[in-house]
Amino acid sequence: MDWTDPLRKLAPSVSHPAPESVASSELSSVFADHDDDRWYKTCDVLLKTMKDDYIPNSSQDDTPKVLHTFLMKLPKDGQLALMSEIQLLKNDAARLRQLRNFLVDTILKPIMAAGGKNPKTPITPSPYPGAKDAIPSSMSKIEPSFRKDQASLKADCLRREGYRCALTNKVDRNTKNQALLGAGARTVLTQCAHILPFALRNFNEQNAQETENKATIWWALYRYFPDLKDLIGPDSINQRQNALTMLGDLHREFGDFNLALEPLGNNRYRVCWMTSPGNYGVPEIITLTSNDLSIPLPDPKYLWVHFRIAEVLEVSGVGKTIADALEKEAWDPENIEPNGSSDIGSILSRKMLTGI
Repeated sequence: MDWTDPLRKLAPSVSHPAPESVASSELSSVFADHDDDRWYKTCDVLLKTMKDDYIPNSSQDDTPKVLHTFLMKLPKDGQLALMSEIQLLKNDAARLRQLRNFLVDTILKPIMAAGGKNPKTPITPSPYPGAKDAIPSSMSKIEPSFRKDQASLKADCLRREGYRCALTNKVDRNTKNQALLGAGARTVLTQCAHILPFALRNFNEQNAQETENKATIWWALYRYFPDLKDLIGPDSINQRQNALTMLGDLHREFGDFNLALEPLGNNRYRVCWMTSPGNYGVPEIITLTSNDLSIPLPDPKYLWVHFRIAEVLEVSGVGKTIADALEKEAWDPENIEPNGSSDIGSILSRKMLTGI
């Protein structure tokens, strides 16, 4: 069956609300001091000011909660960018909502959807005016990658993992190594799981809107997770450092961001379940090792970003909202009622996740 890119039909993008100057001198000095107490105190004061002054537009308006969650989970450089934007927009509720929507539409929706679902995800424009120049500029630099090297990627990862699931150590059914099989050994089917989702890699270079949408997503990832810059992009999503072998069910949990690996150093990871853990026999702590030193291990930076995004999805509540919308979208009938009774607006809104 042909693979359908879940992000291929992104709607036109919107814009980022903050001015060109990114960091106030106060925030820059806090960042330069490497003073964690002062840093988080500054965060708390800023968030309290925003929360006290922010006027929600409905009972479902979760803007302060989403911005707070992002701010607590981003790396320091990403925090600095977001703190600066909140500082500049704190008295403008509409633009703070736009900033919230930009973060959800460029990071949470496409990454969760690309992890295994099939929405048509819209993108809210960045409220940061610098994005108006930066995103078109990056459009000329990003290049897509394609599926042709998928087989070799899986083969390399299987060899690196010793023909086992990296999390459970169970032997892959297709191994040719008889020593691994043994007498009556129980084998499993494994899959090659991308850490940063595979769907972020492709777009139609002839379609200006698709190119702009993918450029916007990658611009946001680099802005708020700067460690990714120069390490990975749409043309290098299939790198061996961005994949690992796991059971098919674990791949689904990982793609849904219910399962994440928290880096502990020295290729050790804490296995984190965002909801109740599945019964897969995964230990609490795993160590990734290579059976073929010519194939690099998964990059902890990628697993750290995946872990942090999983936390944001869980703590903010946006992950459940997206999951519920995707589940409903999967059950929508494709045929419209001929008598005109179908709620076209609701169906399209749900399919495009515009109500999140």
